[in-house]
Amino acid sequence: MKIIEKNGIMAAGTVTIDGLFIIQEVIVRLIKQNDGTEKPVIFLPRRKTGEMGWKDVFEVSSEMKKEIDLAVGKSIKDALCRDNYAPNLDVSVIIYVKKDLLGYATLTYENAITIKDIQIYKADNEYGIRLLYPSYKGDKDEKWHSLIDIGGYLFDDVICRKVSEAYEEKLKNYPDFAKRHFSKTRQQRGKSI
Repeated sequence: MKIIEKNGIMAAGTVTIDGLFIIQEVIVRLIKQNDGTEKPVIFLPRRKTGEMGWKDVFEVSSEMKKEIDLAVGKSIKDALCRDNYAPNLDVSVIIYVKKDLLGYATLTYENAITIKDIQIYKADNEYGIRLLYPSYKGDKDEKWHSLIDIGGYLFDDVICRKVSEAYEEKLKNYPDFAKRHFSKTRQQRGKSI
């Protein structure tokens, strides 16, 4: 996959299935969700059939669709790093466990801006964590308002990966602690968190 980020397309490329079929012109678009966030959605190619409009060329089982989604997601992450889209971030982590809270992260971008007090929570995802950026509770509406947002799904994923790696590195100093506080599933996948 190649990162494009124009005309609503985030990435485009090919998908090879078992070395047998090469599907051309697979695109990934960011689709706005009801909660205002954007989610990447993979579209397999279709062709125009005259007056009948557009017709799907592929029928894919749900299992194969999941495999394609995972492979395309990994390819996009690799392209993000390869094409130097990964921001120059220094990450520091403090371990502080309280219920699902695992600790705090500080991000420094280009030695120019530092974001402090990013909460690290336990999550059942690829990295085993999710991040909660600094926010405040409104006086009138009692809702939480974010003080900082990340510029898109890809950068959010890169930051989550970097924080996860920093957290895992920090845990190497506390092996007994890691065994007590992290799920067996995560440990079985070879991760310390």
